Amino acid sequence: MSTETLARLWEIANEESNISGKEPDFVFDPVGLILVEPLTQIIYESTPSNSVCFAQTGGDGVHFSLLEIKGINTENSPVVMTVPMNFENENIIVGENLLDFLSLGCQAGYFFLEQFSYNWNKTVLFYGDSNNYFKDDAIGKRLITLLINEFNLQPWNNIDGRLQQLQTKYKPMLEFSN
Repeated sequence: MSTETLARLWEIANEESNISGKEPDFVFDPVGLILVEPLTQIIYESTPSNSVCFAQTGGDGVHFSLLEIKGINTENSPVVMTVPMNFENENIIVGENLLDFLSLGCQAGYFFLEQFSYNWNKTVLFYGDSNNYFKDDAIGKRLITLLINEFNLQPWNNIDGRLQQLQTKYKPMLEFSN
């Protein structure tokens, strides 16, 4: 499994852990990204059986997983967000790959991505309005800036259209255990 980006994300988490005193997996919690190691299959009925979790938000079981394509999970695999508490819209593809996913949240963070499951249009507007981006949160702003600089992240243009394309392309590939 190619894990260069994931490995670097953990390196940054360890470096930040030395500064903040937080456990490395919780360093990015202020931006809604609690890292999970090792990659694991989260046990929710709504979690695709062909995915492995690399992070969670810390709220209501929401987690981010790499989707298995042709029997392989890599950081180049699509990223699926599972929102176990929304029984009508539990899974949304939120990135073509890990870097694409990190780019989606590179301004407003990752915690509120779950709102796409509940109110798509309102969440598109939220992520498209730069006034919402950590204006009063120095820690969150610093962490997001760190991720942007480290991975050369670029905010998504046309969030709605891009997400719609990803749903069409990858959602049919989700598999579930019976």
